[in-house]
Amino acid sequence: MSILQNDIFDRLPEGHIGDVATGYPSFRLSGVTSDGQVKQVSTITVTANTVANYVFTVDGDAYTWAEPTATSTTSVATNIKDFWNDTPALRGKGVATSAVAIVTITGDWPGIAFVLSDTDAQITSATPTAAAGAGTVTFGRGVCSLGFPASTGNFDRGDTQEIYAEAGVGLFTAQVVTWTLADPGAGTMFASLNIKGVAEEINVSAIWLTSLAVTIAKLDVALNQALVDLGYDGYVVVTSTATDLVFTAAIAGVEFSTMVGADTAAVMTFVDNIAGPGSATPTSAYRCFRGIAERATDQVVNGTPVAYYPANQSVTVVAQGDLWVNEEGVTLGTQVFLDLSAGNEGLFNIAAGANRIPMPLDMMEWQRDSNDVQGESIAKLRIKKAVA
Repeated sequence: MSILQNDIFDRLPEGHIGDVATGYPSFRLSGVTSDGQVKQVSTITVTANTVANYVFTVDGDAYTWAEPTATSTTSVATNIKDFWNDTPALRGKGVATSAVAIVTITGDWPGIAFVLSDTDAQITSATPTAAAGAGTVTFGRGVCSLGFPASTGNFDRGDTQEIYAEAGVGLFTAQVVTWTLADPGAGTMFASLNIKGVAEEINVSAIWLTSLAVTIAKLDVALNQALVDLGYDGYVVVTSTATDLVFTAAIAGVEFSTMVGADTAAVMTFVDNIAGPGSATPTSAYRCFRGIAERATDQVVNGTPVAYYPANQSVTVVAQGDLWVNEEGVTLGTQVFLDLSAGNEGLFNIAAGANRIPMPLDMMEWQRDSNDVQGESIAKLRIKKAVA
């Protein structure tokens, strides 16, 4: 009995999810997992200025400021601020500032919380911003960059590297393109739509009829029908007003380009919020995509090896090369769909679906199936270039 090469592939384990596979030149980038981290912000509002004790509790320990003068609520707040910063146990939680009658305490470290409370009628405590830790990045997941940190001082490593996170809808704002149209009064108006990762360009036209509003409505209907006919209505939605034609990404992270015009000299203007890494509101997962998180055997949490990069750690991503990822049933040379769904951030799929965006074939494609060392199905994915 003869054994084919593919039969050997089917039987032999070839690696772990996130391992680089042989067959294509590889290129790596690095960033840091500091996305999502937030320092706690708490406040103490002084509501009375009296020569008395002002008492508040931090992590179960009571602290008392004995106010000697009580000139005003502002002066009391200033004194409480100084008391906080001069008390080592409190300064170890955060740094205090004051303005008018409010003391604001900003935590020293992102993700490290403290509990501030009071039963004193002269003050009111609150925590408007809770501490939040950074996210992790799982081996074999698609990774996006959020750009470089806007300011330094949290973690030195994160100040000089791009911030990396698993690709997910929570990272992005939906792209919106608004065309404001002038009334041509006659002739034909046209519109085109090109969605990233989709081969077909959508082109429609409408003969001017009655008014600008009526003609725009005809373009609106034609565009949405074309999206439905091609199966792309899950990517972009078109709406309109009497003067505007509006294109909106149905999935935050989808990128598209548009053109609207007329066969007359009518003026058309547009506003596009397209943005990539470094923007406060990035819209394009393609522009932010950096590669796939490579498996690293040195990642350990509390003495136990983990299959992810912990928070505030350097991340290595493969921006070009063949890698093993969590999928099966792939066909050589076919399109990859990147899942942005909550809980599935950065997974790769063989088919379209909710919150999955099409990756251009000049960026990546499927190679073949195999098994990992535990006997689970994995697939080889080839990244030709990470940045769209």
